[in-house]
Amino acid sequence: MGEFRFERTHTLSEREYIALFGLLPSGTRQRWLRRSVVVAVGIACLFFPYTLLLGVAILALAAIAFVAPYYLPGTASRVYREMFYLHGPVTYGVTQEGLWARAVDLSSELSWRHVTTWYERDGWFILRGNGFPLLMFPVGGLEAAGVYGRVQALAALHAVEFKGRRVRRGRVTDRFSGPASPAAER
Repeated sequence: MGEFRFERTHTLSEREYIALFGLLPSGTRQRWLRRSVVVAVGIACLFFPYTLLLGVAILALAAIAFVAPYYLPGTASRVYREMFYLHGPVTYGVTQEGLWARAVDLSSELSWRHVTTWYERDGWFILRGNGFPLLMFPVGGLEAAGVYGRVQALAALHAVEFKGRRVRRGRVTDRFSGPASPAAER
């Protein structure tokens, strides 16, 4: 297979971060369509006396879902604001030996065995490691460089694909508690 190296610098905006990591991620056309349908159902319920309270409840929950990512503690917006390194350009890199993230006042490197989960969302290939900044690579950039398959294979070999709460290879991943360590199972 040979050696490979991919490196990309990106400045992630708060809006992009919320779209990728928010409890109720936004941004894609399907998500906006679903939200619009929920609001439309809530409004339709307001016109019938038997469903009036249901309509009010649906619209209240929809309003909370729209504003929660920006104002509630522990939400994506607050987390983004606390991660100062994301407020400027961050260079993410990958080789067959390891990964790195570098910003103005941050430099971190790790080997593949420390990656715990990986997934794709909205055109980004995202890797997480214990005690390590998120590593984010644009899928289009990986494909254009001809390394997408290699990076995905290495991620699948060393980490668990995150899909909410699912069982994969006998391991349980949970959005809140994380996966069991692949290294601990070997």
